[in-house]
Amino acid sequence: MEPFVIVNEEDSKVRIYAEMKDDYIKELLVLVYENDESVIVQLKGKFKPEDIDDNFMENIGIK
Repeated sequence: MEPFVIVNEEDSKVRIYAEMKDDYIKELLVLVYENDESVIVQLKGKFKPEDIDDNFMENIGIK
């Protein structure tokens, strides 16, 4: 997996890793660290990079 998005804010960190195949994303791993809590989400499917839009980023706490 390769880093796709890395965000460092004062009270949280977000890492999104992607496994690519041809021109689509085969798997996403989303890691969110916030103060004393952590969340890990694994998404498998067939996503185009443009499917990861502002709406998705907002829902995981980026922006």
